[in-house]
Amino acid sequence: MVVKNSNTPIKKISDDKKSLKEIVNLDEKVTLNVAEVTDYHEKTKAAYNRIYYISDGLMQLSINGQEIQLQKGDACFVEKGMIFELAGTFTVIIVSQPPLHLL
Repeated sequence: MVVKNSNTPIKKISDDKKSLKEIVNLDEKVTLNVAEVTDYHEKTKAAYNRIYYISDGLMQLSINGQEIQLQKGDACFVEKGMIFELAGTFTVIIVSQPPLHLL
């Protein structure tokens, strides 16, 4: 698998979340997004598989009844269908499958 950088512009997702960069796999099976969030809170059921890699800051994660604090260098996998909650101020690399733009 080869992943190439894209020229996708920075986009604001909400007041507390913006996508800094989106990188799309050549065969359109996965995307990598770099997102920067400030005082962010999200509670949802995962619509797709994703991996979060914390590149800066602290992320509070609640998944399957377990509370976990993730910091720079930590990562977690959230499987499609899981109920999870994220909170904090952090920069995160998100690997999504299927690609976000196909959802």
